[in-house]
Amino acid sequence: MRTILVLSVLFFLSACAQAPKQSTYPFTYQQKMQASYHWKQLAKSLAMQVKTELKNQALSGLADLQSGNLENFGHETAPAGNEGTTSTQGSMDTIQDLFGIGIKPVYVQTSDQSVFGKTFRTLLVTELINHGLSVSSNEKSDVKIKWKVQEVKHQAKRTNQTSLLQAVGGLVMATFLGGTEWGSLPHEEIIITCSAKKNDSVLVRRSDLYYINDEDRRHYRAGADLVPVNYTVVNK
Repeated sequence: MRTILVLSVLFFLSACAQAPKQSTYPFTYQQKMQASYHWKQLAKSLAMQVKTELKNQALSGLADLQSGNLENFGHETAPAGNEGTTSTQGSMDTIQDLFGIGIKPVYVQTSDQSVFGKTFRTLLVTELINHGLSVSSNEKSDVKIKWKVQEVKHQAKRTNQTSLLQAVGGLVMATFLGGTEWGSLPHEEIIITCSAKKNDSVLVRRSDLYYINDEDRRHYRAGADLVPVNYTVVNK
């Protein structure tokens, strides 16, 4: 009888639902942005992506022309009231777009007035020009590049908790490759989302995640670099 009672209790306990055990993600790396050089690397990567996508669009258009659509190439239907006439303006615009002759410049946003925003724009304009693209101050340009920064602040203390094998492997990689930090992690992270549009078409969209030093959060906030001035009013 006692055995049956014990077995019944064990069966009851095993049948009870249990919350799943918590587990972490596999060991990985996330870059830490803490120098203007890191902003330059992001600007360079974005400029290369924009140029590549614009080039791919041009090659795609050229392939369409080579596929047999030449009979309509160079002719547009005339506006109403001008029947019987044709225009070659469309063909000239297409040729310019395909072969890089007179391509309209790229507009780079100016709305981000944070330390990061102003510096990143300067670096991005330089990289775009270095990659053969023209930059315009006209917000109505066909190609526009914009970005936004989202700040993420964690309250809990976080550390690089790894197994002994992972720690040894990370130490070896740090020795030969550099750049690996151990111990407490920053409370601050940022997500930088950049996009490039040509008219209504999205050419590039990317979201990059970085750690930042807690003390550097001001770099990504507009107006945070301004020092308040206090005045004392004295009645005479």
